[in-house]
Amino acid sequence: MLIIRTAEVIDAPLAAVQSALRSGATWRRAIRAAGGRLLGAPATELADGDLLRWQGWWPGSLRRPGTGGEGAGKAFRVSLQPTDSDQGLPTLSSIGGRPVEISVHATATGSGVLTRVDVLSPSLPAAATAVLRRRVIRAGSLLLGVVTLVAREPSVVVAGALFDGDGRLLVARRGADDPRHPGAWELPGGKVHTGEDERTALAREWREELGVDVAVRRRLGDEIVLSPAPAAPPTTPVPAGGPGATVLRCYQLALGAGQRPEPLEHAELRWVAATELDTLEWLPADRELLPDLRAAAQRGAEHSR
Repeated sequence: MLIIRTAEVIDAPLAAVQSALRSGATWRRAIRAAGGRLLGAPATELADGDLLRWQGWWPGSLRRPGTGGEGAGKAFRVSLQPTDSDQGLPTLSSIGGRPVEISVHATATGSGVLTRVDVLSPSLPAAATAVLRRRVIRAGSLLLGVVTLVAREPSVVVAGALFDGDGRLLVARRGADDPRHPGAWELPGGKVHTGEDERTALAREWREELGVDVAVRRRLGDEIVLSPAPAAPPTTPVPAGGPGATVLRCYQLALGAGQRPEPLEHAELRWVAATELDTLEWLPADRELLPDLRAAAQRGAEHSR
């Protein structure tokens, strides 16, 4: 068998690299960059048994683009690797045609995360092997480039600010059994999945937590750093919002017609006037947004007059 390996050291936390490698959105972006389309990949993480279809010219084909056959695309079945070092990382095994296996691996080192793409293919004559190697390494380099971009992005938590016609803000209180901030008030929202658009994530979170459809409007205020980025290996400092950091971003929302928010995952919902915002026991990060929330509430109240 022939093994074609592409490797790169990525300057990002191991967990961020692994998350990027598991993301269906990462694979879609890489294959689009290679001139194809990946059908069947979820927006979030790949799962055992997922059936993926590389539509368009398959770089592992020995045919020229546009000549049909295996060059027109290839189907793969996903399995998650059980080994300790690569637990949860995907392996793609081809279905039909010449057997091909694509596996990805990530190992933390003193200078970054050694990340590699291994393609296992049947042995070929020397001339065909040289052509295949060039094509596959190019595709592997594109995948590692996308993984680098995704892994170096901070993790994002989104929160939504919804005002009524009087400039009152809808706030939510966590339950008394919350392990970190029992009874604290917050703006509803949640974590953006790898590869997910921030506005899409915020609309999803409000649908899950409050049972309503919202339109996500403009950003409110600066991003708040929830946890800073660790130092880049070995000792080079990185920005607070860099790889490994988690940041909070707030957006103003508009409620869909006839929608009524319900506390599906919170202890209580309340409409609060701008003058009351300081009286609540806020989550620390959400409290930093109060000046921007007061200003937005004032603009909304003036606009409704």
